[in-house]
Amino acid sequence: MVRQFHDGMTARVTDNGTVSEAFAGNNRVKQGCILAPSPFSLMFSAMLMDAYRDEQPVIRIAYRTDEHLNSQRMHATTHVSTATVHDLFFADDCALKTVTEEDMQRSTNLLFVGCANFGLTISIAKTVVMHQPRASAEYNAPRINVNGAQLKNMKTFAYLESTLSRNTRIDHEVAQQISEASQAFGRLQASVWNRHGIHLKTFAYLGSTLSRNTRIDYEVTQQISEAIQAFGRLQASVWNRHGIHLNIKLKMNKAVVLTTLLYGEETWTIYSNQARKLNHFYLSCLRRILKLR
Repeated sequence: MVRQFHDGMTARVTDNGTVSEAFAGNNRVKQGCILAPSPFSLMFSAMLMDAYRDEQPVIRIAYRTDEHLNSQRMHATTHVSTATVHDLFFADDCALKTVTEEDMQRSTNLLFVGCANFGLTISIAKTVVMHQPRASAEYNAPRINVNGAQLKNMKTFAYLESTLSRNTRIDHEVAQQISEASQAFGRLQASVWNRHGIHLKTFAYLGSTLSRNTRIDYEVTQQISEAIQAFGRLQASVWNRHGIHLNIKLKMNKAVVLTTLLYGEETWTIYSNQARKLNHFYLSCLRRILKLR
């Protein structure tokens, strides 16, 4: 079914109000399509399998889980495990990992050929290199090329709010996080930290309300109010329509109004007077749907 959805795909380009002639879309996926990540992931995986079917440079990471970040214990011959890593992925990003510069160039060449076989290209502007030598080794900038173009060497590299560094230390990232936390603290200086007498009686979070006295009276009132609005929005289009069967109206009431009324109820400690309020409102909705006085 997914293949039939893409077979015979055509597209047009709009430029300054002018629409081009339709042209065939022989590769790539539909822009904005919710299916796009899945077929792209399948194609990307197939491309990598094809690119590295004969050889695959890897690195091995040694680790152990029985000590509290004690690096000296990594030299032991027992209780140390190893993991093999070649490439790391997130969405459409790929990071190649090798031990030597020669292996990295070879791995990059294989990836370039694999991409070309599948109609993909490596973005030179978005592709960078980072060499992390041993602590005792001298740093020598590697020269990695993609189709004759040399890639840029990075001292630090930020990705998904984290920062990798050439020396494998996290000083830069710690300083960055402290800076951002300092800004967050500063934004609340006048409105919270310097304000006297700020004591919350209720606190709303993810559609639920916590109260100082641990009771849910306020939340029950709030949910009834939202359920009234949900019921009212369907007054003309559903409840007052004669062409809609009664069973459909009751199902709509249960799916829309009741779920709104009882949102977050799994965390409630409910008392009889609160239950009576909820039941009274829900029965009034049923009476209005059934045209009962």
